[in-house]
Amino acid sequence: MSARVGALGRLVIGLPTVGRPHDYVGDTLDSVVAGIPADAWGRVEIVILNAHQPPGAHQGLHAALARHAQLARSGRLRVLEGPAGGYAALAAVAGDRLLSWRGKQSLDCATLMRTCADLGDHYLHLEDDVLVAPGFLPALEAWFSGFAGRDDWSALSLFAPWQYPKQNPLPLEAFGGMFGLLLRCRDLPGLAAVIEANFSEAVDYTLRDHLIATQGSIHVRHPSLVDHVGVVSSYGHKLEFGRAHLFEGSRGARLERFLRELVALARRRPGDLPRFLRWSVLPFWARKRLLGAWRRAGLPWRPS
Repeated sequence: MSARVGALGRLVIGLPTVGRPHDYVGDTLDSVVAGIPADAWGRVEIVILNAHQPPGAHQGLHAALARHAQLARSGRLRVLEGPAGGYAALAAVAGDRLLSWRGKQSLDCATLMRTCADLGDHYLHLEDDVLVAPGFLPALEAWFSGFAGRDDWSALSLFAPWQYPKQNPLPLEAFGGMFGLLLRCRDLPGLAAVIEANFSEAVDYTLRDHLIATQGSIHVRHPSLVDHVGVVSSYGHKLEFGRAHLFEGSRGARLERFLRELVALARRRPGDLPRFLRWSVLPFWARKRLLGAWRRAGLPWRPS
């Protein structure tokens, strides 16, 4: 085993997921599995938290698991179904839809962290609407070798926000999203406790405030090994457009994702297409022309 591989040790990948009309989890899981070399599975485990209610109705996840049934049989992929104690804590915010949604996300995240704390040396938290770059594990191990043995980092992000392409460590006030966060497994029980104590807050903001209070730091990998590809959020009709500044995936794959999202929104929510085009992966000149054509055609327009 090379020094680079040995530095990262055993990696646990945590992935919480809920079903939604436009499901991304299958693409997420496929990209993760494809990014792990065959000879690396002895030191990698994937833990999925099926937080859909009821779990059996998460059709996107079940279809993805069927494609990777052999990995599950080998014990390198396991699935949980919600916190062991349920969601009784959400009764405190039952009247507020947004706080209930945030609270459930927080409890799910804390459950994953507690479960994975004893399973490895490092924990990678992903969301169910991301893609990882081809060959991401060897690239991660090579990059991580520069941080092995150092105590000047609290978390390592494999996602570089487009607003902060080259700043390291990342300004904590800019941190948002749990798209690809690498943590030490030994830190997970403490982080889970902080998240549970502040469950009605957005989990990424809870972690950010915790890092500020403890003078922690986040270092970012450039270019990104994880990209956020989701557009339709699991919260109502919210749209999300956070993308990595640079991503090691192919341009062809990005274009394919763009076209799929374009068709999906055109069918379900045509009024949101201008906003999607404004934030898409297309070059600025192409976005400008498309938006201009959209307006000239008098098509539905929803300002943002």
